[in-house]
Amino acid sequence: MWDSALKGFGLRVETSGAKTFLVRYRMAGRKRFVAIGRLGQLTPEQARGLAQETLASVRHGRDPADERRKEKVAISVSELAARFLDEHVGAKRKESTAIHYRRLIDCYLLPKHGGRKAYDFARADLARLHLSLRDRPYQANRLLAVVASMYSSGKRHVLVPEGSSPAARIERFPETRRERFLSTEELARLGAAFRQFESDGRFGPGIAVVRLLLFTGARLREILHLHWEHVDMERGVVASARLEDRTKGDYAQCAGARGVAVPGTSGAICCS
Repeated sequence: MWDSALKGFGLRVETSGAKTFLVRYRMAGRKRFVAIGRLGQLTPEQARGLAQETLASVRHGRDPADERRKEKVAISVSELAARFLDEHVGAKRKESTAIHYRRLIDCYLLPKHGGRKAYDFARADLARLHLSLRDRPYQANRLLAVVASMYSSGKRHVLVPEGSSPAARIERFPETRRERFLSTEELARLGAAFRQFESDGRFGPGIAVVRLLLFTGARLREILHLHWEHVDMERGVVASARLEDRTKGDYAQCAGARGVAVPGTSGAICCS
């Protein structure tokens, strides 16, 4: 049923009895239809006003039907994140990196913005989220980097439009790195404390971890993620996938400073 006063405004009556207001217009020579709302939810006067606004937007070059179609199929932030973690991070990054990215996304990004359309997640939204983490500047800055990488990946896969990254031009928090080496006296006191713990029967894996870190120069997670199959007791070395990612020069720099022998085989460190 078409309105006699406003051309293109009508009411569609289904066989079920449902009645929906709609607008009909032409775009590039093709007929388009846009539903406005149900009779009962809108009065005819309210629906006619919405129809006038819709037809006015068509006269200004917009295509409401196509916009609604794109809105319906547009990917959400949570869907974009899932594709990013599965197809990019999971396939091309280390496991530790993937775990770190997923934690940042799950803890900070998705709870507030996961349900939004990815193209609608604006720079101002991310800037507010970044600011809310000012007491954790490192995490806040890493989150910006992850979101930037996520949108870059989405752009390559044509999941988000060009220039839609909300991370662009958001100023990072300053980060102050603090690195200090134990003095000889401090190392001696630490060793004495370890021996006291052992004599008291309170020896635990934490002591072994710290000893390995001190005497090998390995990174924390390289030791925490070790398995028995990575330990060669006969040669006195440990080797793992994490250690194999490092070059022999890395071992010479970190282990040599502690007077620890560096073996000739890449991916192994001396633990004798």
